[in-house]
Amino acid sequence: MKTKTQKNLAPRLGLRWQSAAASPLLRCGATCPKRRGASLPAAVQGATAFALLLLTILSPAAFAAERGGDTLRVLFLGDRGHHKPADRFAQLQPALTPRNIEFTYTEAMTNLNTAYLAQFDCLMIYANTTRISPEQEKAMLDFVAAGGGLAPIHCASYCFLNSSNYIELVGAQFRRHGTGTFKETIVKADHPVMTGLSAIESWDETYVHHRHNTNRIVLAERRDDSGPEPWTWVREHGKGRVFYTAWGHDQRTWSNAGFHALLENGVRWVAANSPNQLKRQN
Repeated sequence: MKTKTQKNLAPRLGLRWQSAAASPLLRCGATCPKRRGASLPAAVQGATAFALLLLTILSPAAFAAERGGDTLRVLFLGDRGHHKPADRFAQLQPALTPRNIEFTYTEAMTNLNTAYLAQFDCLMIYANTTRISPEQEKAMLDFVAAGGGLAPIHCASYCFLNSSNYIELVGAQFRRHGTGTFKETIVKADHPVMTGLSAIESWDETYVHHRHNTNRIVLAERRDDSGPEPWTWVREHGKGRVFYTAWGHDQRTWSNAGFHALLENGVRWVAANSPNQLKRQN
């Protein structure tokens, strides 16, 4: 029987608990199979069960999960706007939590402070919040400069309109859009963020950006008769990294497995230098 702690911990670590009867390992620990009509000595059975249990506990995946070494913590900043960030969060969280990416959802701009951000490896923004205070801006910039990751998604390129530093940090600003179903063109397939990914095709808003920061690497474009539009890109800021994609208007893209894979790769890439992950391990 699993304890209350196990029930609560399992979803956070992406684990699925099995009963002793359903688990080959536990079943062997209780009654090892007989061979040629003779049972193993009790001492051997006990030693075998202990060895198998020890291997399970000390396996790389289990050990990393226990220490939190492989678990990335992401603060998802949303709002109450028309993009419905809470609904999109509800689509993303169950897809990436089993992959050791733990999300915390907030709509409180007051959480953009040094002490609170220190709990996370990455700040993901999906909101239309138009203003940011100087203190909040500094906390966010310092978080990234120190090695934290920033992942602004879709409408986040039109956040914090009073902050030119934020627009420069993201890499461009939203200007206008149409709508339609289209397929992106990957232009930097050898970048770690694009590893193993196929071009996404979905209905979405056809973002056009301006105020481009050329200090970036464009990974994918949206192409139409007007020419190529930078669509997904990455850049660096101090010791930190930034990942942006224009994908993500509504549930049609947020339910796309290819989009989930893109966000997973993006989060892992931006969080690679996070000093907060190292603090949790030490």
